[in-house]
Amino acid sequence: MCKFFTSTHDWGETLNTKSLNIVKEKSEIDRLHQEIEHLKLELNAYKQLAQNFNDSEKAFDQLFNNVSDGIYYNKIYKDGRAGNFINVNQVGYSRLGYTREEILKMSPVDIDIHDEDEILQMIDATFQNETYIFETTHICKDGQQIPVEIKAHMFDGEGEKYILSVCRDISVRKQTEQMMIQAEKMNVAGQLAAGIAHEIRNPLTSLKGFVQLFRSGTIPSDVFLNIMEDELERIDLISTEFLSLAKPVTTDFTKVNLPVLLKDIVALLDTEAFKQSISISTVFETEEAVVLGVSSQLKQVFINLIKNSIEVMPDGGSILIKIEKEKEYLNVSIEDKGVGMTEEQLSRIGEPFYTTKEAGTGIGLMVTYTIIENHNGKVNVKSKLNEGTTFTVQLPVISE
Repeated sequence: MCKFFTSTHDWGETLNTKSLNIVKEKSEIDRLHQEIEHLKLELNAYKQLAQNFNDSEKAFDQLFNNVSDGIYYNKIYKDGRAGNFINVNQVGYSRLGYTREEILKMSPVDIDIHDEDEILQMIDATFQNETYIFETTHICKDGQQIPVEIKAHMFDGEGEKYILSVCRDISVRKQTEQMMIQAEKMNVAGQLAAGIAHEIRNPLTSLKGFVQLFRSGTIPSDVFLNIMEDELERIDLISTEFLSLAKPVTTDFTKVNLPVLLKDIVALLDTEAFKQSISISTVFETEEAVVLGVSSQLKQVFINLIKNSIEVMPDGGSILIKIEKEKEYLNVSIEDKGVGMTEEQLSRIGEPFYTTKEAGTGIGLMVTYTIIENHNGKVNVKSKLNEGTTFTVQLPVISE
């Protein structure tokens, strides 16, 4: 009896143990099912992210390779040199005649007209400004040159420096600019030709008339000969001034001290001014006002302006010459108390063959404007009728 009871008890304990194990296994299976479902959800999320990334990458590739501008991406080494291109879009390499494989073995030095030192300066300017816009010329595989405008962007990535350059072909723009310049030159040449023809025709007509008069038997007199001489001098003056306008521009600039130059000019013209009861006075802020220029050309400018002031005061008066510094410029003003000009006359100053003087040609002022422009300066004019005129020449100053 006893033995049977013990065996039954052991069997019950074994049954309970198995039941507990079954429950535990079921719980573990449920937990595994839950983890599997969670992993499935995460996997689906990753798949969706991967699909979105692939879609974005495809969209970026389409945009990158279908824009009309060339895009170049390269690393910049610590010494400032540009490394080989890391990526270049289709426009960037096909426009230059290269394949993608060829262009990725090259650097900006291989496609730009500038040498490595000049490119280092451009890279430095990009790093200084973060974004730098400039024009240069790219060289194609076949040697053809393409003018481009580059907008370079600097950025850092994992401690390294990179430059992304967007390059626009500006060949059409350059051709248009050249055509506009050429058209303007033709327009100016036409105006000059018409002006010269008009200015020279008048004295030639007078000379032709006198020749016909002498052929008819009229004896030349001093009066006739003096008129003929004046007309010939008129033609000589026009041709001389026109030649001075046509002279090639020299860039052999040296240091010119304006006070010294102007004192020499005043000494030269003082006698002529005295004959017409005109006094010339000077006010210089400093005796050392130095500019870069061609001394003979600047002398011609100030002689023209001072002589103009003398000629507009036939009844006498005064001329004041001042030198004043204004920021990075020196202003030389020549002020007279002559008849002055109207607004309409003032607006036409500097035009070829336009003059307010009876015997003038207008070329002298045109030459003056041209010389000052070539010296990176400008000429300003202020005038009031019956009060006088002030010409101000503005030139960049340099420090001694």
